[in-house]
Amino acid sequence: MFYETPQFIREEVKFFGIITFTQLGILITIAAIVFFFYYSPIPKFLSFIFIAIIIPIGLYITFGELGGIKVYRLIPDIIRHFFLPKHYLFKKENIPTYYQPPKAQESKTIIQTEKPIKKTLDPDTIKKLSQLLDQ
Repeated sequence: MFYETPQFIREEVKFFGIITFTQLGILITIAAIVFFFYYSPIPKFLSFIFIAIIIPIGLYITFGELGGIKVYRLIPDIIRHFFLPKHYLFKKENIPTYYQPPKAQESKTIIQTEKPIKKTLDPDTIKKLSQLLDQ
């Protein structure tokens, strides 16, 4: 029998309607930044420019999605991508662009490769396995 494996079962706790606790925290942070710029000693036209930039960006971070993933979940991954060192698993090989004849070996070493062992199952083992899988 086949059963579907549930995926994406992790849900955030809703605070009010469609807003989760994480989104509420982001909205409160944006409101604090807007409050700071509005009551800061910098000229009002500059503070209104900053507020006009911060509010749409903050709302997009709070409620926006990219590829079905919330933007506020992508931000730590983006920061990690740019600031953490990269580790590559491949090694660049020197690939010749023209034909080179094989070099003569200096030492006569013989490398023997082992042949893979073929494993066979007898009918009794297959029946036992099928019974175990059917349970």
